[in-house]
Amino acid sequence: MKILLNTLIVVIYLVAIMVFASGLLLIFLGGYDFFHVFTYLHSEDVLPVGLMATGLLEAVDLFLIGIVLFIFSLGLLILFSRKSTPVPVDLPDWLRVKDFMHLKIILWEAILTTMVVSYLAALAE
Repeated sequence: MKILLNTLIVVIYLVAIMVFASGLLLIFLGGYDFFHVFTYLHSEDVLPVGLMATGLLEAVDLFLIGIVLFIFSLGLLILFSRKSTPVPVDLPDWLRVKDFMHLKIILWEAILTTMVVSYLAALAE
């Protein structure tokens, strides 16, 4: 039984690492979109400001989705870490996940914020 538990913990750590890597990828894509938006300044369109506004909102949306993935990854690591070895970093109070329900509440708030920004980007288009 202990071998099964250790195997599951390793699998959860691998999932947390893959989720963290996905968050990094989204942060880099958001950074690319952020800097790509400024190429609209040299476009011949009548209103490059509208294109820039929607592009910036989409970049912020990618940043927020990346942050949601970071929070999920960190929450998984905290929830399934061994109690004998505490987390080596000093986390803020809102990020000290006590149980799965607390992680769900934190993720729900972050996802709602991301959805609002995504709606604003679609509305601006």
